[in-house]
Amino acid sequence: MTRRHPPSRRDPRAALVPLGCVAALALAAGCPEKKAPGPPPPPPVEVARAESMEVPIEIGAIGTGEAIVTVEIRSQVTAQLESILFEEGQDVEAGDTLFVLDRRSLEEALDAARASLRRNRAQAAFAASEAERYTDLAKKGAVSRLDAESRRTALKSAREAVTADEAAVREAEINLGFAEIAAPIAGKTGSLNVHVGDQIKANDTLAMVSIRQIAPIYVSFSVPGDWLNEIREADEKGELEVIARPRTGAKGAHRGKLTFIDNAVDVATGTILLKGTFPNEDEALWPGQFVDVTLVVGHIPDAVVVPSAAVQTGQQGLYVFVVDREHKADVRPVETGPAFGDRTVIAKGVQAGELVVTDGHLRLQPGIEVEVREPPRAPAP
Repeated sequence: MTRRHPPSRRDPRAALVPLGCVAALALAAGCPEKKAPGPPPPPPVEVARAESMEVPIEIGAIGTGEAIVTVEIRSQVTAQLESILFEEGQDVEAGDTLFVLDRRSLEEALDAARASLRRNRAQAAFAASEAERYTDLAKKGAVSRLDAESRRTALKSAREAVTADEAAVREAEINLGFAEIAAPIAGKTGSLNVHVGDQIKANDTLAMVSIRQIAPIYVSFSVPGDWLNEIREADEKGELEVIARPRTGAKGAHRGKLTFIDNAVDVATGTILLKGTFPNEDEALWPGQFVDVTLVVGHIPDAVVVPSAAVQTGQQGLYVFVVDREHKADVRPVETGPAFGDRTVIAKGVQAGELVVTDGHLRLQPGIEVEVREPPRAPAP
């Protein structure tokens, strides 16, 4: 007799497992597979090529224009100012008449001196005849020797009076010539301190006007005393060029020659005073004007030069990034020389023709590949 077993009871969770697996497989089949992130793009940089050129050795300073000659015009006589024959700020030539004084009082002084001279000459002539007559009488015993001696003394005094009057006449003639005041040098006049009708005093404290020679002109400036020996050695070999650029206003560089080296270093500042002479025919440089000065003391032949922006400062010193043919950046420690303009001399570390990074340093690391970009062009003038 076959025995029937009752139907078994199954765990409902067991039935759900295959269904869950199927659903998970189906979901997995319908979702795209995620990709791993790729490497970042090469950082962009701007580069410039190191060049070989002759580089000037320059010393920079701030200078001031200085008139080579400054003359203050004062009257040599006391008289009333009759006329002024120039305008303030006018260029004048040596010998040009600037002022005319009233001549009348000066002419009267000359006439009085001449009259006194005539009178004393007549007295001297009479004294001479008296001295001769009394000398003869004294020889004959008609008068005493003392009387003869007194007449000779009177003659001597009369002649001295004539000499004094002759000097007074010459002085009066000179003073009359001072009635016209001429420019002793060529230059530019300053502001007037007198007016027509003023009573001008001889050698007054306040000058009537000043004249400054500004073509040519000095530019005075000071440089560190450490440069003194090098400057003197270069100056002995030939004239040193000085370049002056006005800080405001007129543009362009003005070229002159070093003509003065002071005889001592200033102990307070440690600097030495120098002066350059400039033709200044266009009067672009002005007395008292501040200018940027560059003194050229020599040249470096075949120097390797890079833009100053390529030189960076790190914990180990100065360095630059160099880009090779495979566009990979390499860091180079460098030794620099003098800087001029926006360029710097590389004494050691970079060869002429190599590409150096001038912009984009922040993301660079040694050996990293870079994207080389052309530097932006300067706008057309």
